[in-house]
Amino acid sequence: MLVILVLTTIPSDGFSRFSFQIPHLDKLVHFCMYLGLGFLTFRSWSQTAKSRNTAWLAVLFCVLYGMMDEVHQLFLIDRTADVIDWIMDATGSIFGVMFYGLYLRMTHNKAGVKEVMFDK
Repeated sequence: MLVILVLTTIPSDGFSRFSFQIPHLDKLVHFCMYLGLGFLTFRSWSQTAKSRNTAWLAVLFCVLYGMMDEVHQLFLIDRTADVIDWIMDATGSIFGVMFYGLYLRMTHNKAGVKEVMFDK
């Protein structure tokens, strides 16, 4: 989370030399950062909380963190908040949680995994 906060505080012109003129590269970066956050959040929480709601709470936490990050950028010089960035944050979070859920299903017996997966 600290890495995301630091990266989103850097002025946007600091990243322009890394874009290599790839259109919408920043959206891919948002997706990937929050994919990692969703994956790691669900991984951490599923090992301590054995609730059926753990996956949903991990997604909610990451989505709210992404929203807070976009609001935070409103107060920075040379940064702007973007709803599309937040949508990419949310999408990455959802996929990160889903990927860890799939990992759990593939590596553990199904009876033990049901406690931390999405409700059916």
